[in-house]
Amino acid sequence: MNVEELNSWLARYQSFGLVRLPRELEASFIRDEREPQRRIGLVGLMLGTAFFILLMVFDWIVDPGLFWMSVGLRLGIAIPINCLMIWIMLHPGRSRAVYQAASTLSACNACIMFSILFAQSDKLAALTYLSANLIVMGFTINLLGQSTLASAIVCAVSVSCMLGAAALSPISNGTVVMTYALVGAMVAFTSILANHCLQNERRRNYVTTLREEIRLEQIARQQAVMEKLATIDPLTQIANRRGFDAQLDDALAHAIHGTLSVAMIDIDCFKKFNDTYGHLEGDDVLCSVALCLSRTCESLALIGRVGGEEFAIAAVDMRPEDFHLLAERVCRAVEALAIPHRNHESTSVVTVSIGLASGSAVDRMNGKILFRAADQALYRAKTSGRNRIVASEDTEPDRPTSPMSSSES
Repeated sequence: MNVEELNSWLARYQSFGLVRLPRELEASFIRDEREPQRRIGLVGLMLGTAFFILLMVFDWIVDPGLFWMSVGLRLGIAIPINCLMIWIMLHPGRSRAVYQAASTLSACNACIMFSILFAQSDKLAALTYLSANLIVMGFTINLLGQSTLASAIVCAVSVSCMLGAAALSPISNGTVVMTYALVGAMVAFTSILANHCLQNERRRNYVTTLREEIRLEQIARQQAVMEKLATIDPLTQIANRRGFDAQLDDALAHAIHGTLSVAMIDIDCFKKFNDTYGHLEGDDVLCSVALCLSRTCESLALIGRVGGEEFAIAAVDMRPEDFHLLAERVCRAVEALAIPHRNHESTSVVTVSIGLASGSAVDRMNGKILFRAADQALYRAKTSGRNRIVASEDTEPDRPTSPMSSSES
């Protein structure tokens, strides 16, 4: 589901009514809630069992004559059942229904035991046992992570036990039965209502959290797209200056030898080409040259458009002589495109001039020095006739490159 659908769902279920998750979310909600509810139920059962044992001290105060009967019921029946339910809850991976059944059985077990003790006592203080049933209902709702159905079962069993015990107790009368019937019904209704609201809130929170996760994912994707667009030249679809620098920094960070070879490339007489053929044709030339660079360099070097008609190539840990050969292939490949250029100063097709520099680049400052040297070499290549390669350490003019001959450096 998308954010709009989830927003629509949340707006629809702002009322008190039963919250029904969309079918595709119900299964994931039950799966995701199973483990947290298991842990909540486990803690609740352990606390309840501990209190259940401690209450044996209270039995002597309520009715000393029932003390040993209470001890027998607690240690012989109730506590073993609770321990078995705790053992079940300790094992993750069971179905949610198993955990709900375990906590429900433990709560009902306590209610039945309290009711038995009240029915057997002739002391007014034993009315405390009926009140304990009400406590069990509240405890179940708040600490066992019960579903609405499981809570309704516990409340029904508790109220039934209270009424049955009140009817059988020797100290009970119609007033006691009526009082506990009303109080039990009120507590049961309140408990079930509270559980219903809690379950609804869990579902709303689940959908709200899911919506925010989807929204954050969308923002992250949009940010990634924007970051990518910010590093790509929109015309030629190769890295722009920002993207080229970022790629180069990353390559240098993983360099083995720390050597860097760079080439500054300029399309010869490009302004005259635009004046002659128009800027749209000039854009096509830029795209063709960029594609030619990409195909020629492939994964051997980084390429980027760093100016109007200027491109750059950089290679880390490549031998200078190999990088020079790569630059020659680039020069020949562009000339081989045979893009007509009737106002070229030295030939009739589009060509490029290239300036090279190689050296150590342990940091960004060294890299800037190499690019500056390559740019100076490019200037020499353009002023000495164009369509040629000049390396920064050259002392003699380079001959023009052509498909049949290579440059000297």
